[in-house]
Amino acid sequence: MISQRFVVFDTSVYVPYYRGEAYRNYVRREILRGRVRLCSVVLQELYAGTRSSQDKRDLDLVERAFYQRGYILTPIHQDWMIAGRAIHRHIRTYGEINPHDHINDILIILCASRVGARIVTENKEHFEVWTRQIHRMGLKVKIEGVRRGDHLN
Repeated sequence: MISQRFVVFDTSVYVPYYRGEAYRNYVRREILRGRVRLCSVVLQELYAGTRSSQDKRDLDLVERAFYQRGYILTPIHQDWMIAGRAIHRHIRTYGEINPHDHINDILIILCASRVGARIVTENKEHFEVWTRQIHRMGLKVKIEGVRRGDHLN
């Protein structure tokens, strides 16, 4: 059973959070409880989406705070190998896909799985596709779907 002790928010949650559109109370509550772990894959996606030097500086502060506390999760060698195997199994079962469209989500799942965290995302159905593959490989992770309309601060 997954402990639910930690939470990994997906990029789909952080973007509206940082824009002040949704999830403010939810994310802050989990941060104050010390439960949030930041996946470096999510951080990479957030950096790629910055549109100003101020956005980048703000993200630098977030990264530094999580890093100093040891709250950053980064894919390890085995995560990359398992991700490749999961994509291979998926292609063999369901047909061709572009691995580049899915690798980040799989790595986020694997990082969360390693520490027994649940993933909170707006893209629950998409993450569940990969979670099923990961479960077949003996790893566990819980996905929690959220909607902006339910968390407007």
